[in-house]
Amino acid sequence: MTIDEAADRAAADRNLADAFDIVRLHLADPRGGRRRFGAVEAIATGHELAFYNPVLALALDPSSAAADVLAAVAWVESLGLATAVHLQSGLDPSIRAELEEGGFVADDEGGEVMALSPIPTGLPPPPPPDARLRAGGSELAADWYAALEGGDRFQRTFHAGLLDDPHVRIAVADVAGEPVAAAAAIGSGDTLGIYAVGTLEHARRRGYGRAVTWTAIEAGVLAWGSTRAILQSSEMGVAMYRSMGFESIATIAIFKRRTPED
Repeated sequence: MTIDEAADRAAADRNLADAFDIVRLHLADPRGGRRRFGAVEAIATGHELAFYNPVLALALDPSSAAADVLAAVAWVESLGLATAVHLQSGLDPSIRAELEEGGFVADDEGGEVMALSPIPTGLPPPPPPDARLRAGGSELAADWYAALEGGDRFQRTFHAGLLDDPHVRIAVADVAGEPVAAAAAIGSGDTLGIYAVGTLEHARRRGYGRAVTWTAIEAGVLAWGSTRAILQSSEMGVAMYRSMGFESIATIAIFKRRTPED
């Protein structure tokens, strides 16, 4: 159990919303905007993927209601954008029922919300001896993209201007000159969020993902003085993050419009 789980959950909510808002600001799409509907927040970035135009029903707030979620969905879709609803555990179950009745289905991109609170002081565990670890901004972009196997759309979304935002740091792990693992940190308040963690398939289970995550955390602490780290993990990553000291504080399910294939 973290020192204050409620505070960790609130910080995770704020950081996630601010991370999407950084994407909105740097895409600079004329349809972009950020609005609240009761306790629900909607961020229209203008991205072609629904995931990046989120309706965030996150905070454990009794005023979070299905009507607010549906109003937020209607606003984003009125802009001509597809949206995804990020629904945190512990909210009114009628929200899920209303979404499903309205044609939304649970996607497979949700996961566990985890917190490292407080971030421990002192040096992290030593990285694998063959790993070279770097942190910075757009000067690392090409290697960061390579380690994440990020294609053209990914690179357009996370372009050099975004990577040089003062609230963003990226990290890369190289082995024998090849970028094999990467991560990003986004800072808001006293919290840094870890995003876009990935390791090339042939380099997995050797500690590079853990090492590059620590490098991103260190970069965020140095840049912003962060005292708490949060992230969302797939089932595959939970054990690694727990080994680093992260603890689960919530789950998130992501809902998208049903397609003919569903």
